[in-house]
Amino acid sequence: GRPRTMATPGDAVPGKPEDDASKRLRARRLAITFVCLLIVGLANKLFIKLMTFPLYNYPVFVNLMSSFIYIPTSFAYIIPMVMRNKLKAELEVPQLVFLTMGALDAVAGIMQLFATNFIESGSLLILLQQASIPLSMVMSRLSLNTRYSPAQYSGAAIVIFGILYILWPSFKNGGGDDCDSFTCNPVLWSAVLVLSCVPMCLSTVYKERALAKIDIDPIYLNGFVSVYQFIISIPLSIPAAPVTGIAVSEVPQNAYNGWLCYIGYDSVTELTATSVHPPDDCWPTALIFATAYLVFNQLYNILIILMLKFGSANLLYLVMTLLVPLGNIAFALPFMPYAQPLTGTNVGGLAIIMLGLFNYRFLDKILRKRAKQRAREEAEGDNEDRARRAAVVMGSATGTFALEGLQYMIDDSVLRSPTFAQLKRSPAQIRASYFLKLGMHPHHGSGAASPLLPTRTLIVDDVHTGASPGSGHSSPARGEPHGAAQAGANRSVALASGPQPVQQTSLAVDTTSPPVQREAQPRGGAGPDTGSASGAGGARLSGRQRDPPPALPAGRPKPKPKPKPETRTP
Repeated sequence: GRPRTMATPGDAVPGKPEDDASKRLRARRLAITFVCLLIVGLANKLFIKLMTFPLYNYPVFVNLMSSFIYIPTSFAYIIPMVMRNKLKAELEVPQLVFLTMGALDAVAGIMQLFATNFIESGSLLILLQQASIPLSMVMSRLSLNTRYSPAQYSGAAIVIFGILYILWPSFKNGGGDDCDSFTCNPVLWSAVLVLSCVPMCLSTVYKERALAKIDIDPIYLNGFVSVYQFIISIPLSIPAAPVTGIAVSEVPQNAYNGWLCYIGYDSVTELTATSVHPPDDCWPTALIFATAYLVFNQLYNILIILMLKFGSANLLYLVMTLLVPLGNIAFALPFMPYAQPLTGTNVGGLAIIMLGLFNYRFLDKILRKRAKQRAREEAEGDNEDRARRAAVVMGSATGTFALEGLQYMIDDSVLRSPTFAQLKRSPAQIRASYFLKLGMHPHHGSGAASPLLPTRTLIVDDVHTGASPGSGHSSPARGEPHGAAQAGANRSVALASGPQPVQQTSLAVDTTSPPVQREAQPRGGAGPDTGSASGAGGARLSGRQRDPPPALPAGRPKPKPKPKPETRTP
């Protein structure tokens, strides 16, 4: 899909590595978003309950206002974007899709807000909202064929057990204390709040199926869904009014009185014997709490988008999980308006539900991460063990040629390992082994020693001598000291002659002494130490070796080659 916003310096660009400054900026943005989402989310959960205390008599108005507030804020963005021709794909989405989503959200919204209005405990509200987890699993399994792990199933089961544990005291009391009206029945409204998750999950599943292949702007989606949700909420208020103690004929007047209470005017001033509505206490708490909820609710939705942009869904789940205990504690603080202390049942239910949330949202990821780490460690241990055995084999005298016979010890993982990369033969080693098999000197045409085979050092004369060809003898020039001839002309050559317990030596040529000029000797002449293998005269090599031609005396011109006689054919 196309990008929705202009890229900023802290945004990651796919395929391009981030520098340190961009990583720090991105981490700072993520940390700020995380903290803000935690604070705003907690405020959203607090004020959605706090606003129902001054507006207790007007749940219809609260429901309509909560749906309507998104229409002007969303279309303040949609209209300019449409005029700039930036929402072409969104305009092609059929309005029936938004109508279906709005209808499902309208049913879920009116059930949630009515239940929130008549459940007194804010801590109980937060815990009961976690029932959306098992219900959403059932919906997505039936409609989307979504598969879940055993850890997620166990987490959902623990959440259900925690909710039943919280509601058990209310079941034992029979629904309430001397209550003859629906408005004071906590079991009824707890069931309504839990069942409100069904249309909410259906709406989520429908959005996923209908918009899975469309890159739609979330504000555009929210704006049109809010329009249809507000329109459908009006007729839904008629059948819902009698449950709250409001006659159907009084629904329009009740909505108007709710608006008056929002701006500070009380409509119900005294409690009558036939009325179930307590006197109003609107100013100034209704205006402050309701406005705070509307602001924090929209900020909460914006921060969720930012969290998914700068972070991940895992961090969002972490925030939602932390909000459960923080909300329960916040409602019990002494300075909180309409504070209610935590009961033992709420604390126990909170612990059980937190365990279920941990299993559902994080346990499976932790287990998979540990399994991958354990498999990686085992693979690395196997590789190190195989590489260690391979190093022992390859370090022997015939180790290089034993590779085919010991193939069962060395698999592909070892061949790819960095340890085995150091055991491979170089081209020079391979060439030297072939020269040896052919009976030739391993350094034929090369001045470097083979690092593969153990060698012994022999001294070979490297200057022109007067020895006869093929004799294998050489002698120093007449009149020269024996040591000078040795220092100026000898070099050490590493000859491979099978495995020897001698340290390998490389070819070293003494270039400190100037080259020695020798006089020619007659053929067959031999100087002192002729035939010695260890003296300066030379060394007898295995195989036939031809001596170089005799050197010319200094100052004597080089003879010209004789021309070859011409041959004519008759």
